[in-house]
Amino acid sequence: MTGSTVNSRVTIGVTIGVNGYTSPLTIEPVTFSGGPPNPPTITGGFISATNPGGAGVYSNILNASILNEGIVYGAPGAPILTNPAGNGIDVFGGGTLSNANTGRIGGGRATSGAGSGVSLSSSTLFNSGAISGGYFGGTGVAATNSYVLNTGQIAGGGKGATTSAVGIVLTNSTLINQGTVSAGYPAGFAGARLYAGSSLTNTGKIIGAANGWAVYLSGGSALNGAAGRLQPSETAGMGVALLSGATLTNQGSIGLPPNYLSVGTVGGVGVSLAAGAVLSNTGVIEGSGSSGTSAGGTGVVDTNDNFSNGGTILGGAGYGVEPQTAGYRTIAGLGGVGLSLTGGSVTNAGSIGGGKATGAGANGALGGAGALVVTGSLTNNGTITGGGGGLDSTALGGTGIVLQAGSVINNLT
Repeated sequence: MTGSTVNSRVTIGVTIGVNGYTSPLTIEPVTFSGGPPNPPTITGGFISATNPGGAGVYSNILNASILNEGIVYGAPGAPILTNPAGNGIDVFGGGTLSNANTGRIGGGRATSGAGSGVSLSSSTLFNSGAISGGYFGGTGVAATNSYVLNTGQIAGGGKGATTSAVGIVLTNSTLINQGTVSAGYPAGFAGARLYAGSSLTNTGKIIGAANGWAVYLSGGSALNGAAGRLQPSETAGMGVALLSGATLTNQGSIGLPPNYLSVGTVGGVGVSLAAGAVLSNTGVIEGSGSSGTSAGGTGVVDTNDNFSNGGTILGGAGYGVEPQTAGYRTIAGLGGVGLSLTGGSVTNAGSIGGGKATGAGANGALGGAGALVVTGSLTNNGTITGGGGGLDSTALGGTGIVLQAGSVINNLT
C-alpha cells in the first residue's frame, strides 16, 4: 500500500479518500528557515486549514491510518470566530492516528465552539508529540469508544473558561497516560474528564487549571500508579472529583509537588467523594494550600460514602497573609482538615493529618484538624494527627479528631 504524503504547506483541510489523498497518510516533519525582515520559509507538512470550520485532516474512509510528523491545525470559526471551529484531526471507524514526537496538532479557534485537537470515534491514538484544543476553550482530545496511549503532551485550549478547555474527554474509552495531560491556561474545567465505561491508567502527570479539577470522574475508573501524579493548579486547584459509580485507586500522589507553593486565596480539596463512589488509597492525597483568610483545602471530603485508607491523607497548608503582601503579620494561616466525613464510614489503617499553618496575626496560626466527623463512623487502626501551628508564640496545633453530635469513632490503636 503506497498511501500519500503531505510535504508542503496546505491551507485547505485534507480529506482522506478525496482529491488523491489515500491511506496511509504521512505528514512529514516541518522545518523553518530564514527570518526577519523576510517571512520564514516553511518546508515539510504544514496543514493550516482556512476553510471556515473545516478539520485540518478528516478521514472519509474506514480504517484509515495517519502518521503525523508535521503540523496540523483546524480552521477557525467564521464569521468573527463565533461559529464552531474545525478539529485538528478527525478519525473514526477503526482508524489509527500516530502523532510522532515532532508532531503538533491543534484545534481551530472560536469564541463559541473552539475545535478539539483530535476527535476520535471507535479509533486509536498513539501520541508522543503535542496536541492542544483550539483557543477559547477547545478540548485537547475528545475520545468516544476509543483507545489513547499518551507519552507526549495533551492540553486543553488557551483562554478558556472554568467549564471548558479540558485536556482529554473520555466516553466509553481508555487512556494510558505516561506523559502529561493538562487543562487549558489560565482556566479549564479539568485535565481529564471520564464518563461511564471509561478507564484511566496514569503513571505520568495530569494537571488541572485554576479553580478546576485535575481529574473529574462522572463515571468509569481511574488508577493512579505509584509514579503517577494528579496535580491541581497552585491557584485554588482541586484534585479528583468522584461521582456516584466512579472508582479511584490511588497508589501515587494527588496534590502539588513538594517544591510548589499554593497561591490561591481558597484551598482546594484533594478528593471529593460522593455516595456510591469507590476510593482505595495507598498513596498520598493532599488538599491544596491557601493564602489569606481561608483555610487550606481538605484532603478528602466524604459525603455518605464508605472507604478504607491505607496511605496518607493531609489537609492543605494555610499560609495566612504572606510576606511582601499588604496585611502581612495581621492574618495568620488556618490549616485544612485532613478528612471531613458527613455520613458513611471510613476505616483508617494509614495516616491522616491536618494541614500545617504559618504566619502571625491577632489570632495565631491554627493547624487543621486531622479528622472532622460531622456524622457517620470513623474506625482508626492507624494514625490521626492535627496539623502543626507554625513557630510563632501565638500559634496552635490542630485537634486530632473533632466529633460532632451523632458521630461515632472506634479507636483501635
